[in-house]
Amino acid sequence: MPLFPFSPEGVQDLLAELYALPDPDLAIEANAISSDFKLWIADKFILSAGQLSYLNAISNGVTDYYGQQCSFCFGNRLEIILNYPDKPDNPSYSKWNASTNTITVEADGTGQSKVFGELTFSLTYV
Repeated sequence: MPLFPFSPEGVQDLLAELYALPDPDLAIEANAISSDFKLWIADKFILSAGQLSYLNAISNGVTDYYGQQCSFCFGNRLEIILNYPDKPDNPSYSKWNASTNTITVEADGTGQSKVFGELTFSLTYV
């Protein structure tokens, strides 16, 4: 699999390739991102030295959670969106990242799961 640009379009292109995989292969990717989010992201996206440094500085507790969220989305082939605005001109900005979701998990009358919604990662400059 090629490296993808770290952009909203790059995320969508990567998801298209992932979701074209057979379930067992997608499960391997889901396990990999859950096990080591930072490594998985670094192995899938073209990152600048600054982006890689920022990724590695994120708390392991945060990236563990992100990995679990992405793994769940992979397992259910849910949409993942990246909101990544351009950097501000002011060099003294601070970057924040957050995840939000609209994921709903239900059990139907036979106990089978129904999962829908999306996960959004947003980067903000303050």
